[in-house]
Amino acid sequence: WLALSHRWPRGPGQILTLLEENLQSFRAGIPLESLPATFQDAVKLTRFLGLRYLWIDSLCIIQNSVSDWECESANMPSIYQSAYVTVAAASTEDSRGGIFVQRAWTQKSMACSLLLKSGTLILDLPLSLGVEDEETNYLDRRAWCFQESRLSRRLLTFDRLQMSYTCLKHGLLESRIVPEAAAREERNSFLSRLYSASSLFQTEDNKTKALTSTWYQAVTDCTSRSLTFPQDKLVAITGMARIVGGFLNCSYHAGLWEKNLPQALLWSPYEEETFPHPQHKSTRPAEYRAPSWSWASVESPI
Repeated sequence: WLALSHRWPRGPGQILTLLEENLQSFRAGIPLESLPATFQDAVKLTRFLGLRYLWIDSLCIIQNSVSDWECESANMPSIYQSAYVTVAAASTEDSRGGIFVQRAWTQKSMACSLLLKSGTLILDLPLSLGVEDEETNYLDRRAWCFQESRLSRRLLTFDRLQMSYTCLKHGLLESRIVPEAAAREERNSFLSRLYSASSLFQTEDNKTKALTSTWYQAVTDCTSRSLTFPQDKLVAITGMARIVGGFLNCSYHAGLWEKNLPQALLWSPYEEETFPHPQHKSTRPAEYRAPSWSWASVESPI
């Protein structure tokens, strides 16, 4: 199956969703024209790839059923990991805009080769576009979409500029040929590092260090992204936690792992080099979300 990663419109009732009251009619069939443009394009892409099934959260989880949401959210790791490919619809502001849209193509970086005595050094030099990331990839700042991308073995992204493809070995761009070394750097590092850390040749101590390091790097990345509902801070990475926990085989406490709990408590909402004038403020959420010793208890990048 193909799994779709998309951005929900703001406000309820903006797109067609699965509800308890329309479950039976959905089973009978869903008219293609009733779907938002992004979903229609996802159907076309699924058929083009010769796949039989398409998974979309808003149509595959009963949105007004707490029990179904809890059940399906627990299956998120397997849904995205086992998908043939995940398509990230990042070219428009939300799922009403479509996937195949007119693109504002601009080259984001340029490969540069430097000849050294020991060989050739390949540099990937960024170009100043005068365009903010939010304007080119509308999923890049979303915490839920971050988890979906990191759980996917294959990720095909359609943003405003171009297509890109990421798997466990490489990251490729439509705009140009990416050198082998640079392509490896752009791979899905989360899953790659987990599989590498769980190797039989690793000592238990090294395995724990590698796994927890990968986890807290993901926490750093995820907490720099936005959530529509602040209470979802831990829920939004539950799928990743389940995978890491399967390798670590230890207790999980509000975003921290028991095996390295002393080190895990050393989190900070500020970068050391920004003191005494940090670039942002750290605040507590209006409602209780996690104990004070957890990074999830504050509104801040970690």
